[in-house]
Amino acid sequence: MFVWLLWACVTPAELPPAPSCAECHGTEANAAPPSALGGIDDPTYIGVGAHQVHLAGGANTKPLNCAECHVFPESLEAEGHVDTPWPAEVSWGPIAKTQGAAAPWDREAGTCTVWCHGTDAPAWVEGQAGCGSCHGVPPAEPHPQVDDCGLCHPPSSPETHVDGQVQLLGGTTVPTETALTGDTGTPQPQGCTDCHGADGDPSPPPDTQGRTDPSLITVGAHEAHVDGAVFSDGIACSDCHVVPAAVGDAGHLDAAPAEVPFGGLAVSGGATPAWTGSTCTNTYCHAGRPGGRTPEPEWAGDTDRSCQACHGAPPPDPHPQNSACETCHGAVAGPGFTLVDLTRHIDGTVDFN
Repeated sequence: MFVWLLWACVTPAELPPAPSCAECHGTEANAAPPSALGGIDDPTYIGVGAHQVHLAGGANTKPLNCAECHVFPESLEAEGHVDTPWPAEVSWGPIAKTQGAAAPWDREAGTCTVWCHGTDAPAWVEGQAGCGSCHGVPPAEPHPQVDDCGLCHPPSSPETHVDGQVQLLGGTTVPTETALTGDTGTPQPQGCTDCHGADGDPSPPPDTQGRTDPSLITVGAHEAHVDGAVFSDGIACSDCHVVPAAVGDAGHLDAAPAEVPFGGLAVSGGATPAWTGSTCTNTYCHAGRPGGRTPEPEWAGDTDRSCQACHGAPPPDPHPQNSACETCHGAVAGPGFTLVDLTRHIDGTVDFN
């Protein structure tokens, strides 16, 4: 009764304040050991380990929230805090679980295999995680095998590194599970020129490795096809490739070299094109009309770019043997094998006057 009366005489304003995290572990700077429970500050002790570099941040990462590894209690008595014996329970937060569930904490080995460290499992006690220890430099295929990260990614900073997302040039931000697994979720518009092409033009050059040599298969005749040349005002990327709605879509990053399934203009008129790895055959664009001298042009070689490359001038019988194309096709062709409207040439339709 005496104790009850004494407690009853204490007003709410006189109640002791709730203890701060640092009263049991950590310091006033932050809640992470050292010091651990019992005042231990030896970094070789598992209760200390790499707590500080995780919570305070380091050269490559911003500070991580305690909840990325533990259930963060709302109060001292919250479930999962002081209601179980040592050691502290380890759970995982959203960054640690990027791309799915994180691997269990292996207390005996003193390692965890989580998204943050990729395929690496650095030791919690006296472990080091230098650049390249969490992902390859470059990452393994199908990531482009080039070690100049700046071709696709902006300069890394602790604020945007190890945050569950992949940053691309041009401000494009891609959830990591989208970028690496092909699970697109809600499709997001992507900046094609973040990784290939330049100045708003998505077609190489440069390719994904920054190369511009047209003798390379990754560069080749992209520019002439997409930007247009003497005989066309350009074709859509989707005429040769599946254009992804998001960077991680199937058929984009999961295949190297790029797949060429053909579509659109390439299959006009019932054409059944095929890509051989160096040439394309049976496309509407190059082989859809009779008399052409180069129905299977080399993608990365010297190409015949005359009128006769794709069709005869004039085409063979039963086409009228009149070389003045403008006689019948004046909306497109002009005198002397010239063109008056590139938008109507190689567009899947034969125009007559």
